[in-house]
Amino acid sequence: MSLTLLLLASRSAFAFDSEPQPVDLADTAQVFTNANYSTGYLPSGSPLAVQFEVEATGGADVSMQGTALMSWPEALLLQFVGDPGSGIFLLDASLDAVTSIQVDLSDWGYSGTFEIDRRSLGFEGTSFFDPFVLDGSAEPRVEIQDPGNETNLITYTYSIFVGLDLTFSADMSTLVTVGFSGDQFQANDAIITTENAVSAASYEPVGDYLVDTTYSATWDADLDLVLSPSIEACASVFGCFTVVEFDIPITLLTDSFAQDFPTVQESFPLPLIDVGVEQADMGDVLVDALANLEVPIGNGGSLDVYGQATIEGSGDFSVYPETFDALPGTEDGVVVTFAPTVEGPQTAELVLTSNDPGTPEVRIPLTANGTVPAEDTATDRGWDTGDTTVKATSSCGCASAPDGGAGFALALLAVGAVRISRRRTG
Repeated sequence: MSLTLLLLASRSAFAFDSEPQPVDLADTAQVFTNANYSTGYLPSGSPLAVQFEVEATGGADVSMQGTALMSWPEALLLQFVGDPGSGIFLLDASLDAVTSIQVDLSDWGYSGTFEIDRRSLGFEGTSFFDPFVLDGSAEPRVEIQDPGNETNLITYTYSIFVGLDLTFSADMSTLVTVGFSGDQFQANDAIITTENAVSAASYEPVGDYLVDTTYSATWDADLDLVLSPSIEACASVFGCFTVVEFDIPITLLTDSFAQDFPTVQESFPLPLIDVGVEQADMGDVLVDALANLEVPIGNGGSLDVYGQATIEGSGDFSVYPETFDALPGTEDGVVVTFAPTVEGPQTAELVLTSNDPGTPEVRIPLTANGTVPAEDTATDRGWDTGDTTVKATSSCGCASAPDGGAGFALALLAVGAVRISRRRTG
């Protein structure tokens, strides 16, 4: 099973999303490069011959719009979703045709080669589609076909000399087909080849995750012609008669090639948690007294950091509040309280579970020691314990932090209320 499938299989309802980013793709392909052909003078060896030289130029344009999505339970997942009907496929090409004749009437004292016509014929077409035309899409290939019409390319009468005229005419029919289909998205190190598929991208601990997106596609083109020339001679002594008449089928171009669209960039804001405490020893605390540890939780990213705080281990440790939410560039926090009910050392872990894709869980080891005075009496247990707040080694200033610090301030007020209650009931 691929990494992407494993990630999707393990993905739970507890998933996070960055802000959707627009994706605008546009490219032009010169599908008729080097599309030229010359029939040479036909029929060979005839005293009256015709030559066609044709050259196709121009190409096709594609533009598409959609949305790039980034989500994660733990790893970053990328997805590209097209905007229905936003794809536009345009054909804009032309065919230049030059017609020449060659006369070899040396028995009559005449010969020569003449260009008798030069013209340009346009091919146009438009097709609308749903991006991104990858494998598995409802329309895996977009096509424009210009069947053209039979065109009288030239009708030309040339007087060789008095009493002998040559009338040259030629019809041309065309069939132009241009196609387009998507191959893949290359988005940083993620590759997506299937419509609406999801692929994993490597994580970087940044506040704004930049994705360089290159869309690759395959273009194809076919250009078929049928030229139908005829030459009629009119002599005063013989009348008019057809000298030559034939069809010339020409496959001017059959081509298929891959081409990358210009790279576009999306910027996804991410949360970036910054916890001001790695571990804490809350020291000696009298049984039935308490000590507090301030744990600042900062956000160095561009998307809110939010999550839950829990305690694993000794029940004499507690945390308030049990949730946190730090806006970008601010701090929130929680307060861990140690209120020993028995004498002796105790341990626990403060577990912070957040929406940070790089650090979805932070564990902070906690140690403390419950003590009793040498002479433990009912009159002094649990009373004036002094300032028992354990300060974290941090300059966060989280108690006065803007916006995101409101929960932290409430936590301190709640802990104070617990201390007063303990004193009154001690």
